[in-house]
Amino acid sequence: MTNEQAQENKFEGWAILEIFGHQRYAGFVSTQVFGTAAMFRIDVPALEEREEILKRPQYGGGQYLPPGTKVKLGGVQGYTKLFGVGAIYAMTPCTEAAALKAVEAMQERPMMVIDIPDATRALPEGGQAAAIDAVCPATGIAREECECPACGDDGEEER
Repeated sequence: MTNEQAQENKFEGWAILEIFGHQRYAGFVSTQVFGTAAMFRIDVPALEEREEILKRPQYGGGQYLPPGTKVKLGGVQGYTKLFGVGAIYAMTPCTEAAALKAVEAMQERPMMVIDIPDATRALPEGGQAAAIDAVCPATGIAREECECPACGDDGEEER
């Protein structure tokens, strides 16, 4: 391949790379040529430390975290990786916003719990499992205060 051909087949833009070995990377991808070898360079952006309120229940730090839990997500340093053409089995070009969202989803980040909603602070007698049952999975509110159909409020008043 000549340098002219390498220039014609150049890629530069935001993308998600899927690498053999079930690895995925998202970031800014560009083509680099070293002599006769062409490689793909991906620059994965850094993730800043930030606080977030969980929208869904999840486990973190060995405990159940209901929706509404305030957590602090640690920052992750950005990095650059080069891949040979043969290592890539799929590349999905996308917008910068889509790539950044994918980076958020793919990167493991340290998490520290800042505040858990009141409904789970005082654990019922059954411990953690009872705490999970005491919170409505749909609303994240204590079942005794929740008025959704899943928590048993069938709309009939007592007579």
